Amino acid sequence: MNAPPETVAWLQRYYATLLDGGRVREALGEFIARDCTIRFANRAPVDFVTEARRMATVVKGVRHEILTVIEGNDGTLACELNVTYFKHDGSEVTLPGALFARIEDGRFVEQRAYVDPAPITP
Repeated sequence: MNAPPETVAWLQRYYATLLDGGRVREALGEFIARDCTIRFANRAPVDFVTEARRMATVVKGVRHEILTVIEGNDGTLACELNVTYFKHDGSEVTLPGALFARIEDGRFVEQRAYVDPAPITP
C-alpha cells in the first residue's frame, strides 16, 4: 500500500459501513459529502445516493477486498479492489475493480469506479 495506514483504515471502515453493511444513510456525512457524485466507467456521473438505490435492485450485497491504495497530497485517492457482488438469486461474482476519488474535509466528493458490470447486470 502506498498510503498511510490511517487512510487504509478509513477506507476499510467506509466499505464496511456503506456498501458491505448496506448503511448508506449512516455513511452520509461521515464518509460521503451530501453532493457526492459517482461515475461507473463511461456512464454519466450521478448522485451517489441515487446510484446506491439503483445498485440495490441489481445486487443484495457487496464485499470489497482492498489490494492497493495510493493517496495524493491533493485529496486524490486511487484504490485497486476485488469486488464481490451477492446477487438476489443467491449467486455471487467477484470482479477486479478500481476506484479513483476526490476527498475534501475527510469526505468523498467524487468517485469514479471501474468494474465490468456485465456479469451482474440482468
